[in-house]
Amino acid sequence: MQNNQNEILFPLDIQVHNGETCVMLARLPQVNFKEPFFVDSLSRRFQIADISKKALGEQDVLVRPLHFDDSDTRFSYVPIDEFISQYVHSELDVSKTKFIFHMSRCGSTLVTQMLATSERFFVVSEPQIFNAVLNPKFMPQEPIKKMRLLRAVVGAISACKPAGVDHTFIKFRSWNSLFMKNILETFPEIQWMYVHRNGIEVLESVLRDPPGWLRSRHTYASFFAGKFDVSVEELEQLSESEYAIRLLGIFCEIAASQISSRALYVDYDDIVKNLPMIVEEHWNLVLTDAERDAMFARTKIYSKDSNVTQEFVPDSEAKRKVASDDDRVLSQTYIETQRNTLKGLLQNRI
Repeated sequence: MQNNQNEILFPLDIQVHNGETCVMLARLPQVNFKEPFFVDSLSRRFQIADISKKALGEQDVLVRPLHFDDSDTRFSYVPIDEFISQYVHSELDVSKTKFIFHMSRCGSTLVTQMLATSERFFVVSEPQIFNAVLNPKFMPQEPIKKMRLLRAVVGAISACKPAGVDHTFIKFRSWNSLFMKNILETFPEIQWMYVHRNGIEVLESVLRDPPGWLRSRHTYASFFAGKFDVSVEELEQLSESEYAIRLLGIFCEIAASQISSRALYVDYDDIVKNLPMIVEEHWNLVLTDAERDAMFARTKIYSKDSNVTQEFVPDSEAKRKVASDDDRVLSQTYIETQRNTLKGLLQNRI
C-alpha cells in the first residue's frame, strides 16, 4: 500500500478510467486527519479535491461527487477486481478498529473530533469512497461483491495509519446505516458506536441544510420506498418533514436491530459529559489525563469548524422551539420510540 515511509495510497472514489471501472487512489502524506470530515482534509490541507454544493445537477443526488484535477499526478487507478484481489484479505486489527454510525446531525462529528485530538488515534470521517461503494445505483445486483469491495477499502484505509498509531476509527454517513446489517456481517468482530439525538433537534438541522438522503428522495424514490415498505406513489405524497422524520426513525430502528456485545449506543446529551469515560469503559481504551483534557477542551469549539476557532453555542432549545405540533407528534411516534429502545439497550448492557 505504501510507496515509502512517508506516503500512502488512499482510496478516494470509484471512477471510470480508460473505459474500466476503477478504484481511484491518491498519494498523500502519511498523517493523521484532523479536519472534521475527510473531504475537508482533501480540500483544505491537501488541495486535491473539493465538493461543490451549488453545481447544477448536484442538488438532487444521494452522493455529491468529488471534483478533481485530472492532471494531478497524485492520482492512480486500479480496476475494481484487481483492487479487491489485492486488499480484501489485507491485515485488519479488529481489536483496534472501531466503526461509528449515526442518525445525522446528532453529534457524531463532535465524537470524531474529540477522538482526533489524540495522536494515537487515526480518525477517518465519512470517506467519500464508502458512499460510492454503497450507492444503491452502483452494482445493485451484486451485494456480495459490494461488501467484498468495502472490506478491501477498509483494509486499505487501515493500512494508511501513521506509524505509532494505536487505533483506527472510521465514521460512516448517516444513510450508510441502511446497509448496517451487511456491513456488520462483513466485519463480524469490529466494535461499533451509534450516535443519536432528540429527533426534533435533528429535524431542524436536516430541513435547514438537507443531507443527501433528503435531497435525493425523488431521484432515489424506488430505493427509499423499499426502506419505508411503501409504494413510490405513497412515498412521494409524504411532506418533507414527515419523510425526514420517518427515515430518521428507520436509521435508529436498524441500529437497534443490530444489538450485540459489539454495539455501543451514545446519546448526544452524553457526549460532552461522558464520552472519554464511555469509550474507556466500553472500548477498553486507556486514556491519559492529557488526552481526556484535550477531548473535553474540543467540546468548547464548534465541531464542524476546520479552523478550530468558532466557539460552540448550545442550540438544542432553539431547535426544539421551531418545530410544529404535527412534527412533534410524528417525531415521538417514529423517532423517540426507537431512541427509547436504544437507551434501554445501553442500560441493559451496563
